[in-house]
Amino acid sequence: MTHIASLFLKLNRLSFLLIVFFLINVCLLGKTQAENSKQTQNLEQVQKLKQAQSKEAYNPTANVTPSIYVTAYPDHIVAIEGNFLIWKDGSKMPIKNLVKLETFKEALDNPDLYRQLIIPYTPGPLKNPPTEDSDPGRIRYVPFFQKMYGGTQEEVRKNLVEVEWLPRTFKGVSAVKLLVTQVNDVSDKIKKISAELDDLVQKKPHYKKYLKNPGGTFSWRLIAGTDRPSSHSFGMTIDINVAHSHYWLWDYKKAHGLSLETELKESSISDKNVPAYKNDIPWDIVAIFEKHHFIWGGKWFHYDTMHFEYRPELYRKDTN
Repeated sequence: MTHIASLFLKLNRLSFLLIVFFLINVCLLGKTQAENSKQTQNLEQVQKLKQAQSKEAYNPTANVTPSIYVTAYPDHIVAIEGNFLIWKDGSKMPIKNLVKLETFKEALDNPDLYRQLIIPYTPGPLKNPPTEDSDPGRIRYVPFFQKMYGGTQEEVRKNLVEVEWLPRTFKGVSAVKLLVTQVNDVSDKIKKISAELDDLVQKKPHYKKYLKNPGGTFSWRLIAGTDRPSSHSFGMTIDINVAHSHYWLWDYKKAHGLSLETELKESSISDKNVPAYKNDIPWDIVAIFEKHHFIWGGKWFHYDTMHFEYRPELYRKDTN
């Protein structure tokens, strides 16, 4: 009996130890699951925060100063009063439309004067390819440009003048004349740019190929694949030689075996399918345009390296 009792006692102790071991493991497992759940919740919170910040990037919450319009366009804008930009003729234009947006593409189709400034243009050499949706200047509030440069093709044409393009480099049958607007002294700025590029080509003759046969200036049209007016419609934009430039949409079509004439909606192409950045335009050329407050499409994620557009409001004091 004593032997049986001793054996029974040992079995009880073993059972007790097994139960304790089991309970410890259950506790540890529960703690691990709790920690994993907490980590998952933290990740979800971080993702939600990033999404919220992304949404805010296209809504009137960023640290932007609309008064830049007054200094950028002194011949047209006289003041900012509350949510309104005051034109020289006394008319008012709202700065924020307060429509909540979630994506950059929505901002392109629902711009206002505030969102137009959201992505600052950084002058100077491009150190790295532009990041996703970093397209400073592509958000354009069309009524602003229509009031300034003309709301119809006829109104814009009244302010257009011809400017000789690099007259020392392109002479005789090679002479080129560009049609640009006089508004905001853009035609005078193009003349200065032309003269400086002429000097540059004299020093570096191999740059000539980038500047001959410019792609065009004034053209009353929509941006390819969109319902948005092109900045070329206002006569304050110039495309240099297309043959030595890169445009993301053309590269996309080529990569997918499509002809350049194929109609394709820009909105149908996700950012992950935008071709890898390409550029052949020398920095020396870009620097001359930037000196006169033209932005360069080569600093866009949706790159357009032939494109230069007069946009002084995007040159903030902290980036000059």
